[in-house]
Amino acid sequence: MADSLSTPQTSRPGSPSDFVPHISTSDDELHPSLPKVPDTGTDHLKQPVTPTRDSRIVDEVQGATPGSAKASAQQTLALKSVQGKQARPEWLTRLDKEMKDILVQMPVLDFLQRFVRGKEPMAEIKAKLAEIKLNKDKFTVQERHMYNDLCEFINTISDICSEGGVSGLKLVAKDTGANPDTSIGGDGSKNKPDVSIFPERDETHATCQPAMKAKKSTAKKNTAKKSAAKQGAANAKQAQTPFKAATSWHRASLVIECKSSNSDGHPFSFRPASTSKSTKPSGTSDKSTNAPGTSDKSTKAPGTSDKSTKAPGTSDKECDSAAPNPQAEKDVFLPQADEAIKSRGQLSDYAMHLMRSQPRQFCFMVVVAGCYARIMRWDRSGAIVSEAFEFVEDPSTMVTFLYNYMTMTQEERGFDMSVVEASDDDKKEMIAWKDRMVQDKELSDYHIERYKEAMETKWPIHKVTIPREDLISAAELEPKVDEASAPKDSPQAGSDIPTEDLTLLIGKPLSMSNSPTGRSTIGYVAFDIRGKRLVFMRDSWPYDSPLRKTERIVYKDLWQNGVTNIARPISGGIVKNGDKIHRTITQKYGNAEYGKDTRARIHFRLITDEVYEPLDNCKCSYELILVLTHYLAWTKADILHCDISRANVMVKRTGPKVGQVVGILIDWDLCKYKDQLNKGSSNPTHSGTWQFSSAMLLQYPMKLRQVSDDLESFVHVLHWTILMWYEHSLSGLPSELRRLVSRTYDEFETFGDYDTGGFDKYNYMLLGALPFADLSSEPLKALTENLAEICKEHYNASSTKEQRAKLGAIKVQKGKKSPSQPPAAPVEIDISVRHYNRVEHQGGHAKSSHTEDARPLLDTSTTPKLQEHFWIWHAFREVIEDMEKNRYTQITIDKVDKPQFTPATESATQQSTRGQKRPSQSSGESTRSSKKAKTTHGTRTMSSSMGTIFEEDEHSGDET
Repeated sequence: MADSLSTPQTSRPGSPSDFVPHISTSDDELHPSLPKVPDTGTDHLKQPVTPTRDSRIVDEVQGATPGSAKASAQQTLALKSVQGKQARPEWLTRLDKEMKDILVQMPVLDFLQRFVRGKEPMAEIKAKLAEIKLNKDKFTVQERHMYNDLCEFINTISDICSEGGVSGLKLVAKDTGANPDTSIGGDGSKNKPDVSIFPERDETHATCQPAMKAKKSTAKKNTAKKSAAKQGAANAKQAQTPFKAATSWHRASLVIECKSSNSDGHPFSFRPASTSKSTKPSGTSDKSTNAPGTSDKSTKAPGTSDKSTKAPGTSDKECDSAAPNPQAEKDVFLPQADEAIKSRGQLSDYAMHLMRSQPRQFCFMVVVAGCYARIMRWDRSGAIVSEAFEFVEDPSTMVTFLYNYMTMTQEERGFDMSVVEASDDDKKEMIAWKDRMVQDKELSDYHIERYKEAMETKWPIHKVTIPREDLISAAELEPKVDEASAPKDSPQAGSDIPTEDLTLLIGKPLSMSNSPTGRSTIGYVAFDIRGKRLVFMRDSWPYDSPLRKTERIVYKDLWQNGVTNIARPISGGIVKNGDKIHRTITQKYGNAEYGKDTRARIHFRLITDEVYEPLDNCKCSYELILVLTHYLAWTKADILHCDISRANVMVKRTGPKVGQVVGILIDWDLCKYKDQLNKGSSNPTHSGTWQFSSAMLLQYPMKLRQVSDDLESFVHVLHWTILMWYEHSLSGLPSELRRLVSRTYDEFETFGDYDTGGFDKYNYMLLGALPFADLSSEPLKALTENLAEICKEHYNASSTKEQRAKLGAIKVQKGKKSPSQPPAAPVEIDISVRHYNRVEHQGGHAKSSHTEDARPLLDTSTTPKLQEHFWIWHAFREVIEDMEKNRYTQITIDKVDKPQFTPATESATQQSTRGQKRPSQSSGESTRSSKKAKTTHGTRTMSSSMGTIFEEDEHSGDET
């Protein structure tokens, strides 16, 4: 037998002998430098594409890049269900659209040598690997017949790895194609990858017990008893096969999706890349056709012919046919047939569940189409896809991949090593704390429910280690003072930081992203082991941009500028494994087209010191108006939020009585500083939640963001909440209400290469109209009518009309341009700003006297009213003061008991939270989670993109 594993000249893709040790470089701190591969005259390693422009220039033009109705973000709040047989295909189609331009194809040799490097096997192991074969007959029939052979094939390799003394967890393959994950809930419970590979250990076996329940017979009642009995026996036999198991998204290490050879749903092209009739896969030398672990003898399966005329990458339809014609050989990579598009969406859905259900940096996946396969590597920048290769008659490449994968470390497989499974002692300590806090009534009902949802489920409990260097001292958050007036004994930065690392326990996420790519934000209710309290942890993957400030810096700037109503950050920093930064790499291998973002994403973790209640927990209109009054971040720190939404306005309770609340504006990950607004977005699309973005941004995606856009978003949040929770003309008409909400907030249309929407919003703003009538709450009626008039005057101001005209011309022009042309420049209108004498706040109440500038007789035909915060603030304060003067008649529980519509894609946690009556408080300060933690800082609990969290001073209860 040829020793292909130790002969560089004849080594096949990913040969362990070609691998080099992991060496961190300045270019890529997580992944090693490329291995040196001998020149075989065939498939050379290709260097990653280098961006043609530096990242700063890319950032500056992004304001011109149109926004998009991204399914994973928009559908979190959309009323059009993505559940059920009819809606799921649309969901998968939109997920595939998100993957446009971020699916990168790579030769399989390159793929294996870059990303899947294993350990050098001993000689006897090589011999055993060389004898592994597959039966072609099992892969040229229906899809379900592949599962058993694949599992047996994979487990054979796993057994050989164990015999070779490979350390670490042994991996086993299970047939999960008929058994969903019942522990995950929501849409995840519908996804069933055909084959899942799990670590072999007792806990996994308990999680993945074989599904013994046979499928229901499809026979009709009048079917013969003999036929029914035969069908039942077949189902029972299938259910009891040794490889049957339930899907477990939080346990699976690798998943495999199978398609039959004659399926119309192949997600990628599996046609040959060339007209060559060679039997060896592309990338091999002429001297050898052996992969690591294969012999010189033929690896054909029983029953196959001695000769094979197929070229590498052919579909099973072509396995035994004549040489394909040149047109059929053209590899289009991404077929555009409807079933192919849905299949790619399905793969994206799988990657999403893997990377949000586990502590992951990236993950691998295998796609099988009959006798051929592709390997994928997903991270938050997209997916790298290997070229197709034949693996049945010549299993060498697949053997190489699986052997190398099984001999890699957990970090090399994509796991975040700062997160490990919690010990039994840690779990017992947390449970004892919870029982004591409940007994002493130190936790509110709301926080007890959040704890149960996080920690008392089938999800595993993990322990997270936050390095001491990421912790934030109290001194870093102190307001700025003059050096002359600073006390001599002021604390030094870092003096109050503990000497050891921060350790947290987390369970089921409270909120999760609906996409494998992008910020991929995941929020957790976490238990602080040392501090004995509940805190909030948020993982996200923001862009690694020189123009972007991390949330740690944003927090410090907000605190140091005296902004109130913001949470206290405990820690914030980029996540690392040792000295290796968690950074994406897919973007390095894409095409560097003009205007295309080529920045990496980095893993950022933020910890804040409590858990807030959602906006829906406001008990009445008085509380709603109180918590929606925000503006200090802009007026004091020159920071614009840029993502005002229903999920980013939280409630902090300061006492058990109605009205003892303050509003907390969270999620500052997409915020902009004043000097950044004229430079365009630092993101490839406009930031913000689609449903609450301003009508101008949705109508004209190339528009630069302005203060007016954030102020208008507050109006849309108010309208949305009223439609859901307060009686109006459409109360009692659920179908009409859902149609109105969907038409107003969800609808969009594709215009050229981007999406536009907000058509009804735009008309409401322009005409000063409201999406509802006959509002039962008089205070809300007065407020919304006043705001509608302000928006009307803003949209009809002469400078706004001029801006709309220019944006409209650019929109039409851009619709005619080809995608290869440079994007239009961002539009900025020079508007002279009126400087108002801003009202100062004392003790949570504003002064009732107004300056001359506050008169409604201002010439709004020239100056848009939403240009300044004052008009919105004044409208809110006027209603608040009237309600406080007439407390006994104005402040009532005027909110309905249940929401009048429900976004279809919200998690069960979110729906149960909003569907219940607001929990009664069991302590004087309802959100206090510990006697040691006297303050009540917190975090958002309901969002698809959890963000920063902010605290407020108890004495200023209305503004942020």
